[in-house]
Amino acid sequence: MIKRPRFFSSPRTLGNWTFRVLLLSSLVVLYFCLSFIFPFPSPSLSLTFPTGSNSVSSAYNQQLENLRKVFYYTMDRQLAGIRDVALVHLPCTADSENFLSILGQRQYLKERNISVRFESCSSKFKQSVANATFPKLHPMYAAVLHAAPIKSSPFNLQDVVTSSQPSLNSIRQFKLRSFPVNYPFFVDDNMQRALHAMRGRGHPDAYLTSSRITEDTRYARSGAGTFTFAPDSSITYLNQLNHFYQPKGSKNKVNLILSRDHNVPIAGSRAIKYPWAINFWGPEQDRKILNVNTTLVEQATQMLDYAQLLVSESPYFITDKFQLHLLATYANLKHVYIINDYESEFGKYELDWLQGLHSKGNIAVAKDLYSAMLVVKDWLGDN
Repeated sequence: MIKRPRFFSSPRTLGNWTFRVLLLSSLVVLYFCLSFIFPFPSPSLSLTFPTGSNSVSSAYNQQLENLRKVFYYTMDRQLAGIRDVALVHLPCTADSENFLSILGQRQYLKERNISVRFESCSSKFKQSVANATFPKLHPMYAAVLHAAPIKSSPFNLQDVVTSSQPSLNSIRQFKLRSFPVNYPFFVDDNMQRALHAMRGRGHPDAYLTSSRITEDTRYARSGAGTFTFAPDSSITYLNQLNHFYQPKGSKNKVNLILSRDHNVPIAGSRAIKYPWAINFWGPEQDRKILNVNTTLVEQATQMLDYAQLLVSESPYFITDKFQLHLLATYANLKHVYIINDYESEFGKYELDWLQGLHSKGNIAVAKDLYSAMLVVKDWLGDN
């Protein structure tokens, strides 16, 4: 009778453990070989949300976190599998009407590890997207991403998909996507024809679009493809504003940060007895702030730095500027936002996405400047 060598049968022998180590090492090597040959999905496919650095304990912070999750859920669906994008219809310069939305767009792309391979601002369509970048992109993993901010210059799809540069033939093989922004008075006959051409034979998928305003159903009626609603892209910049603060105390001046003269005789108003500091922030001030020889993101950061100086000067401020209102909302700064028309895109956005924050944080809204001043008067009390 032949005895089996105990060298391999006993669990206590050196040979048995050597065999186990060799087997485990082989499995590890095989795992890395397979990982290299068949790479796992890109991080851009992830449906996880960045964790907030602040403790989400209050109802206010929870509401903001919910807004951010809605944005990520919407954009992750639109850009699932996308690794590279060509950004079209960007603003040519950052300003006080778009800076936070621009920073939010880039923050999202950075977090999802999506590379920006080409940029074209709204006045530079003569630049050929196809010749510059598209041949280097893979149709399955690349998308033409409409990145226009909320400023009142609607995206003209006709310019992008049917003009000679870029031509429809060169762009139709790529996916079309958009950041969730509003398109006032956008759906017209030209756009309908462009959408029909884009969804024609040979295009990999339908055009996906999002709107910031839930009452906007024009895309749903046009059959333009998947139509969703989401907050403004600036919500992704939420955790980058933790360093914004306001000074304590009630005897500081109150800042008015306005885009225009609201015809209120502030100096002669007897009902208001505390000091005001008026800052008009419009195109002229934008030009003073900007360094035109910098990138779009750097320009947006310059605007953000200027905004931080303004909001940190007093414990309260009043503004009619939407981007500044979004910034203050995310940082929970005490302010009054002037909305004189709830039928406007800004008024509807307030009702759709931000109204639930009014009773939980430091936000108040008013129909005009004088009403806003009275709100601050109530906050400060009669001195």
